[in-house]
Amino acid sequence: MLVLISPAWARDWEYYFEYETKISLNKDKKIFLNLKEDTRYKDGVNYYRKSSFGLSKKLNSNWEVALYYAFKGKRKNNWHALHMFWPQVDYKKNLGKFSLASSTKLERHCSKNTYKFREKVKLILPLNKKVNFWVGDEGRIFSLFDNSYFGENEALAGFAFKLFKDFSLDVYYDLREIKN
Repeated sequence: MLVLISPAWARDWEYYFEYETKISLNKDKKIFLNLKEDTRYKDGVNYYRKSSFGLSKKLNSNWEVALYYAFKGKRKNNWHALHMFWPQVDYKKNLGKFSLASSTKLERHCSKNTYKFREKVKLILPLNKKVNFWVGDEGRIFSLFDNSYFGENEALAGFAFKLFKDFSLDVYYDLREIKN
């Protein structure tokens, strides 16, 4: 089992709280049930919540594939429910002292009848056994099959603190550019 909690402060001081749990479904620990919860606050108000679950298979030490479903709620004045699913491919590679992590998704937003392509890349530098510094970038292409455009990009930098064997805390800064 793996539990991650990731608070982050973004422009306009948003607070993200993410939980992730991976539960092994077989003895050789290659098939997992993944549960994720993502909640966001701005000005003390919860405006976003996404609950997702999926199945993943570890192909080898570097590659993992998964399929997810999520129920997402957004609030402007009232909560709006959105359903989505996506295949995901994750890649991790040690490069000497550094490591590289990549996550690629093709999201299907059922409520809006749109697709989003997302690619997140992180370069990780261990500072000691308990703390890593990392930088990353996540680009998003919106409406992929119908009048696609580069809709959003996030430059990320932060620290990951391994608090216990299967428990870590990430604190990071998120510089986000959104195309209107």
